[in-house]
Amino acid sequence: MAYQVKTTKPRELRALRRFFTPFPRWVVGAWLIGAVLIAIGTAGDSSMDPDSQALAVAGGVALLAVGVLQVAVWSARPSARQVDRWLDEDLIRLKDRAVEKCGLAGVPLRSETVVLTGPTFNVMGADLAYRGDRKGNARFTPVSVTILNFTEHQITAYQCTLDRLTGNALAEGTDEFFYSDVVSVTTKTEDFTIDKDRLTRKARKLLGKQIRGGKLQIPETQRFILTTSGSTSIEVIIEAMLDKLDRMIMGSGGDVDVDVADKAISGMRQMLREKKIPATDE
Repeated sequence: MAYQVKTTKPRELRALRRFFTPFPRWVVGAWLIGAVLIAIGTAGDSSMDPDSQALAVAGGVALLAVGVLQVAVWSARPSARQVDRWLDEDLIRLKDRAVEKCGLAGVPLRSETVVLTGPTFNVMGADLAYRGDRKGNARFTPVSVTILNFTEHQITAYQCTLDRLTGNALAEGTDEFFYSDVVSVTTKTEDFTIDKDRLTRKARKLLGKQIRGGKLQIPETQRFILTTSGSTSIEVIIEAMLDKLDRMIMGSGGDVDVDVADKAISGMRQMLREKKIPATDE
């Protein structure tokens, strides 16, 4: 059963759905048809009888009104800043969830918790949506969440996929690593490829331009990778490019979040260096 991050804010979830809803293009067609009907109904040399002209005008006005109403509803969306704040609130709840799931209640931590978020493209049961801004950044859903906590001898990891449209944390999982087993902590930038069959139907439709040869291909993808001596690893996409235009960035979706991720990873590396564990960049 999915863990519900939001339990008391259905209005917030509805607002998030509006935020990610694309502009209703059918409205343009409705306005054009409405304008034509009004023009026909008001034409002085029309061969139509008065009743038909009045009906055409009424139909045209109705189409225009429906279009205006739909645009008004679409425009009543939360700001990007508000959407960012809601995500921050969700991550605070998920940090508490990580403590619960990893059994860390009452356990002293040696370092600040590291929270890494980024896009994910193949989670069944969660609709993929994103919205870019004029700066080339994008807010997105679902969000891959990885929360790392550091005890005296271990790193605990909690991972889930946050479906922002439902408020559910999907595919929850936990793991733990002794510091002595950690081989490296790496950030790597390279192309990302995943088989088309692993994508949801909506993801295939939304990312169609990036699918070539049966594979989703996204260039310049930045990943965080923690590897252990047992070949176990944690991999998190923290930045990706779509069509080289819209950037899907970790966290709230702005450039500041990349700085936050870098600082968090740097702090993690410093702690691991104290344990004499290598940390590398590629």
